[in-house]
Amino acid sequence: SGPDFMRTTKEVLEDECGITGDGKLRTLGGLLTYLFGDYGVPPERSPFFIQACLDDHYDGGAFFPKGGSKMVAKTMVACIQRRGGHVYVRAPVSQVLVEKDAAGKFLA
Repeated sequence: SGPDFMRTTKEVLEDECGITGDGKLRTLGGLLTYLFGDYGVPPERSPFFIQACLDDHYDGGAFFPKGGSKMVAKTMVACIQRRGGHVYVRAPVSQVLVEKDAAGKFLA
């Protein structure tokens, strides 16, 4: 077989790692190749090069926003405030008013 990047992901897992389609090793292969959904080609047909690139991309936290998940809320609050809105946390509400596809609330 040729260089790893020319082989399928399945071939590399079987030949280099001994991971086959049997039992627990099959489960391990699934865990190692779950990213194939990002590029839509199953490990039997996908180039190992693509799998390696994705593994490298996600290594170290590509799943999370810079600064952590709290940055999503902080960014939303800043956007609302720039447009003249207000953000209240744990504020008691006395009434919710719904009128013409819009909703508003009265704080207690």
